[in-house]
Amino acid sequence: MDLNWIRNTRIANTGLGNCFESAEDCLASLIGIQAQYQQFGEISLFHRVNGLSRNMLDEKYSKNEIIKLWGQRTTVHLYVPEDWVNLNAIYSPRRTWVRKHCEELGVDLDELLDRIDVLGRSQRFVSKEELAVLMGNQAKKLMTWGGVLIESSLLGQIYAVPERPSTKFLCTSKMGGWNFD
Repeated sequence: MDLNWIRNTRIANTGLGNCFESAEDCLASLIGIQAQYQQFGEISLFHRVNGLSRNMLDEKYSKNEIIKLWGQRTTVHLYVPEDWVNLNAIYSPRRTWVRKHCEELGVDLDELLDRIDVLGRSQRFVSKEELAVLMGNQAKKLMTWGGVLIESSLLGQIYAVPERPSTKFLCTSKMGGWNFD
């Protein structure tokens, strides 16, 4: 085993040398694709999946076969829904920067997360605007870099639905159809 073999194996395993059969196979094998800006995640998929089109991705998004979550480094990635269970198990027990940020703002994060959960149980899609109203006059600060949305996602309450022109949030509790408890 030499350096060239290692390099070629790594390239092939990322789908850049050997394309994946589907976007889901790619996302599952790589445990997500970084997509802080959705179009860059999609470009990564187009490079790794033969025959993938924008229409195919839109269909997968509409069926919730591909979702957006805050994962590695608490940045947004495209994932298959099944990966949410593992990410939740890894991240939910940890103290994230979000909790400290809320403490500095004088906001009770647990109470706010409970309110997000109640809202999510009442309807399938929740917009960022609705979440901002729920958060009140500190909403902008609470959603900086994802903020409270990260924490809610890592607790299994919401995930982002990739869409154009903007993202919607789907609450999982009763309405999302998945139950990871």
